[in-house]
Amino acid sequence: MKKVMLFNLLFVGFFFSRVHAQVAGEVKNIYVSFYETVLVVFDAPVQDYDRGSADILAKIVSNNKRVIKIKANRENFKPTTLSVFTDDGAIYSLRVFFTEVAPSLEYRLKAPGRPSITGLLPKSDTASPTLNTIRRNVDTISLFKKMARHAKASNNGMKINLRGIYVDNGILYFHLTLANRSNIPYIIDYSKTYQRDKSKAKRTSVLEQEISPVYQLLSPGEVVSNRSGQTWILAFPQFTIADSKFMTIDLFEKNGDRHLQLKIKGKDILKAKPLFPDKMEP
Repeated sequence: MKKVMLFNLLFVGFFFSRVHAQVAGEVKNIYVSFYETVLVVFDAPVQDYDRGSADILAKIVSNNKRVIKIKANRENFKPTTLSVFTDDGAIYSLRVFFTEVAPSLEYRLKAPGRPSITGLLPKSDTASPTLNTIRRNVDTISLFKKMARHAKASNNGMKINLRGIYVDNGILYFHLTLANRSNIPYIIDYSKTYQRDKSKAKRTSVLEQEISPVYQLLSPGEVVSNRSGQTWILAFPQFTIADSKFMTIDLFEKNGDRHLQLKIKGKDILKAKPLFPDKMEP
């Protein structure tokens, strides 16, 4: 009897650890080169995709929509992302790296690193947001004028503020603003987002897990002009984090050291406001 109970406890622990890992998000690494074409095969037809930068070329194969062709648009580009939406409501988050010779010319992804959007919705609602829906929601948020003040960070005249967190149909939207108070324009190089443990013992590394947005307003190469500001919005499949962790959003400057790191607490994510309150059931 004790052995059965122990097995059940181990199984439940393993099951919930896998569920948490999926909700937190896993990033699949893809390596591409300038002279080779890499094929990525999905379980369902691709509905839409979004490139993190123009440094990579991507195209859905016309006679097999389960396949995307990826190729480097220039050599030695910095790591970027590719978010893919499939017809079954799943979202795949890929991180794309440059290499001289691709180690593999074909990747077969059997399961997304995150749960499908449908799986995150109530059973009564089977609709899943498309990339176009997410883009429209981002456009709506960018027009918001009344914004609450949350976490913030600054570095040598550059400032980042979290103005609000919203949720709609299984997607979390982080509304941020960038302000450049200096006389030198800020050129965005790249950004990274992590979940990190708060505590760190000496001589040990911080446990961290990288998560990638499925869409963002502002991309590498864009400029925050001197004495001006920009709106930056990141969209992720919804997730929560434990009290022992926090979320960080890192923004790096091209040819500069004005690195911005914004820390967001789990309790702030739980306070996410519905993007469309009128849609909420009474």
